[in-house]
Amino acid sequence: MSVLITLGLGVMACAYAGMLTGRLAGYRASGLLAVSSILGAAHSVRSHHTVNACLFAVQAAVLAWAWWNGGGGDDSRRGLRRLRHLFTPVRRTAPAA
Repeated sequence: MSVLITLGLGVMACAYAGMLTGRLAGYRASGLLAVSSILGAAHSVRSHHTVNACLFAVQAAVLAWAWWNGGGGDDSRRGLRRLRHLFTPVRRTAPAA
C-alpha cells in the first residue's frame, strides 16, 4: 500500500472519528477530508489513473468549499490580514529635537 494512501486513510479516520465523537465541527472535518482527498489525488496521479485523480480533485474542491464557507476560512482570512499588516509600510518620522 502506498504511503500517500495510508496517510489519506489515517486523516480520513481521524476526521470521521472526530466528527462522530463530537470533538470536531462539521466544517473542520470537511477540511480534513479535503486533505485526505488531495492525498488520494496525488496517489492517483502518481499511478497514472487520471479518472480517479479527477474524481478525487473534484471531491477535494467540494470539501474545501464546504470548509471555507462553514467558517474554516475565517482563521485563514484573519491570518492573511495579520500577514498583510507585516508587509504594509509604515511612515516613520525623525524624532523632534
